[in-house]
Amino acid sequence: MLGTFLIILAAVSLRAETRVVVAGIETNAVTLAWGTTEGASRNTIGRDAPGIGSASIEIAGRTLASHASSLRVDGLVPDTAYPYAVSVNGKRIGGGSVRTWPAKAASLTFFVIGDFGDGSAEQRQLGKKMEEERQRLEAAGEPIRFVLTTGDNIYGKFSNSGDEDRDWEKKFYGPYAETLRAIPFLAVPGNHDGNETERTRDLPVFLDNFFLTKTWYRFEYGDGFAEFLALDTTKNQPQPPEKPNYAPEGEQSKWLKERLSRPASRWRIAYMHHPVFSAGPEHSPFMSQIPHWFTLFKESEVRLVLAGHEHNFQLSERNAATGNIQFVVSGAGGKLREADVLGSMSRERIAAWSPRRHFLTVRLDNDKATITPVGVTPVIPRDPSGKDVKVPIEIPREAAAQALAPAVSEVKPRASHDATSINFGIGAIIPRDQPYQPLTSQERVRLWRRSILENPTTYARTLVWAARDQASTNPALANLNFGERFASRYARSVLATSTRHGLSALARYDVRYAPSKSKSTGKRLLHAVLWDFTALNRDGKRVFNWPRLVSVYGSEMASAAWMPGQKWSAYGVQNGNEQMAFGWATDILREFLPDIKKRLKKGKKQ
Repeated sequence: MLGTFLIILAAVSLRAETRVVVAGIETNAVTLAWGTTEGASRNTIGRDAPGIGSASIEIAGRTLASHASSLRVDGLVPDTAYPYAVSVNGKRIGGGSVRTWPAKAASLTFFVIGDFGDGSAEQRQLGKKMEEERQRLEAAGEPIRFVLTTGDNIYGKFSNSGDEDRDWEKKFYGPYAETLRAIPFLAVPGNHDGNETERTRDLPVFLDNFFLTKTWYRFEYGDGFAEFLALDTTKNQPQPPEKPNYAPEGEQSKWLKERLSRPASRWRIAYMHHPVFSAGPEHSPFMSQIPHWFTLFKESEVRLVLAGHEHNFQLSERNAATGNIQFVVSGAGGKLREADVLGSMSRERIAAWSPRRHFLTVRLDNDKATITPVGVTPVIPRDPSGKDVKVPIEIPREAAAQALAPAVSEVKPRASHDATSINFGIGAIIPRDQPYQPLTSQERVRLWRRSILENPTTYARTLVWAARDQASTNPALANLNFGERFASRYARSVLATSTRHGLSALARYDVRYAPSKSKSTGKRLLHAVLWDFTALNRDGKRVFNWPRLVSVYGSEMASAAWMPGQKWSAYGVQNGNEQMAFGWATDILREFLPDIKKRLKKGKKQ
């Protein structure tokens, strides 16, 4: 037994590694950091981590001492490579070579990666390819200066969400260990980097490990050659979801407006998680949420906007409809969605697309940007007609003359949908014409509250069941008046709804009805009948809806506790079956009621 325990303890300890990373680079300075990835209840790596011993850093012919977990090294020469080594308590723990940025520049090459931290074998393979590409370009005299991330840096599922440093070993520090010893990752948050989709504690750890004080910031390269605006499009805490920082009156939007009012660098680039233009397949374009940013971008010489969120590669059109700005989606650094979007590309102003895992190599020159999606195997984008698009993709700094002409049809931002809205008679529904977007934690709470307190259907259904009980010959109901019967039914409804919402949140299942996208009446009817047993997971995939069954039968069995003389199991199964049958009828109504309403409206017009 002791031997088995020691083996398990040794296996767990192997997860923790001592890492050395480049946290920041400037023209005359670099910031090096070190620590372990064992942190669970304490901070062991990052900006505010305590030191792990007496450290010495050898760089530029100097030996510098530190008792902290990071050190800024000043007094360096611009655009110069510096080998370095870090030792702790006399033992070398790591090192590499770091190159300072040039004082002035006429070109810049960097990587972009998004939606990557899932800890998969595919992520590791792509991380290895990234380091190979970095070394190849370095040897060719074209050093990669940094990696921009477009969010969702760390994914979690039930655990290991990114709220502890140990979560980052398999999903960040390990896959990019060699790259991190040479260049920094300059990150923006995604919805999975905080409590919009995962945990509240994820965000402080994200800020600490990326040496950030805010989720939005700006940096400049090459004395006016390029400036980068790192933006936060999430609803992560501490701001309430009703007024996120990207709202017009939000602190970030005010900051952005002020920054963009200043003279632009030759290249002005914004990067963030949610894409302004996107053909899906899972998420709607973010234009409806940030039209004020789009206006600012158009008016302030923003040339390129990078985003993630969709797990594929997309390149927008560049014309009046897109503000003569090049929008790029790069969100397949680990996670991947292969669903075909060719049919929606033209409508959504997308010129090229590829469903392949990749990162981007971006080179900026004075007159053009060159974008190359790089995968373990070649990444060949396609246009809306399905034809291959030549890579690398060259983007002129100035828009072509024909692109400056008014577009044939301007993009009309899709109306924002309230995911927690409840329709009388049919409840909460996922819009058929929009890509699937999972509920946030705040939306789940709001939808639960509305379902039990603000939904007229809940009270109408309770009234119907109470009337049925009034007419029942069940001896257990004989001594109850109508008010007591109504209260009993309402209590059971609240219990069932709360149980279903709670279990669905734990399993990351959706509680809303998703209408069929088929035009066939038969297929839609079958979809509605089967829906009582299915739900969508957070990736929009249909799964067995066990929270629904547990909540229905569990609440009915529990209600036998206040029904004298009732056997809980038999009573629960009988009433649970009735509730499931009622659910089938409701789902059929959900599926076809919108069509009935449309026909009635047409009939009135005629």
